[in-house]
Amino acid sequence: MKLRQQANLSNRPAKHPHSLADLTGLWRRRTSEHLGADPVAWARDTTSNPPASLPRADDVPLYFVEEVGRRVVATVGEKRSTWRRANLYADAARQTLSRRLSSTAAAGQSPAWWSTPPSAAPCDSPRPNWPRRRMT
Repeated sequence: MKLRQQANLSNRPAKHPHSLADLTGLWRRRTSEHLGADPVAWARDTTSNPPASLPRADDVPLYFVEEVGRRVVATVGEKRSTWRRANLYADAARQTLSRRLSSTAAAGQSPAWWSTPPSAAPCDSPRPNWPRRRMT
C-alpha cells in the first residue's frame, strides 16, 4: 500500500495555486463567452421573475371541483382495493398538475384555463417512469 501511495505522489503533477479572485474572473469570462452576455446580469434577470398569481378558491368553479373529485375517486378505486386520504390527495395532485403550474396574463383575473371542462382539458399526463420507493 505504501509503495502505491509513493508512486502516486511521485507521478502526480505539481499543483499551481490560484487566488479566488483569479478563479472567479476566469469563470465569469468563460460563462460570458458561453452565454454571450454578462453572467451577473443574466443571473439577475433569470431569477427576478414576478411572482405568479395563484388562483384562489373562489376562482375555481364548483363543477370543476366536482368533476375532478369524481375522476380522482374513480381512478384511485380502480388502482387500489383500499385507499386513504393520502392516496386521494396524490392522485388529485397528479390530475391537476398542469393547471396548478399555469399562469395568467393579467393579475387578478380568473384564469381562463378553469373554463375548460376537466374531461376535455389536457390535465391527464402519463405517470412518471421514475423508480418508486416501496413502503414497508
